[in-house]
Amino acid sequence: MASEEEAAAAGKLERFLQWLQVNKAELRGCNIKYCDQNKGFGVFSSNDVSDGVLLVVPLDLAITPMRVLQDPLIGPECRAMFEEGEVDDRFLMILFLMLERLRNNSSWKPYLDMLPSTFGNPLWFTDDELLELKGDNTIPGN
Repeated sequence: MASEEEAAAAGKLERFLQWLQVNKAELRGCNIKYCDQNKGFGVFSSNDVSDGVLLVVPLDLAITPMRVLQDPLIGPECRAMFEEGEVDDRFLMILFLMLERLRNNSSWKPYLDMLPSTFGNPLWFTDDELLELKGDNTIPGN
């Protein structure tokens, strides 16, 4: 019997696959699977790839600076900041993802739900976790 975690992951994956289909993305020579709570989801190639194309994603699903600048809600303000050199492409895309996460009716919700909510690298470590690494020569500056 599947655990609650596996059932939740299966629901997320099903909604994401439906979202991909509605948005005309194609999984040609791959599939998406849930690995476990530490690894999350992954894209796995299959053996039946005749033309070498694993996945086709329409440009409409690309998160680009232009998408942000064209957004009806935040586009005008972002465009002004971008033209003044106050923000860069990366910042615009981060802003887009944050706002879409906050929007109640975001069409991006199935995609956003697939993204990890925690990260296991030193960039996200607490001060106490970083102290445990003091003297470790794998971390620059120690």
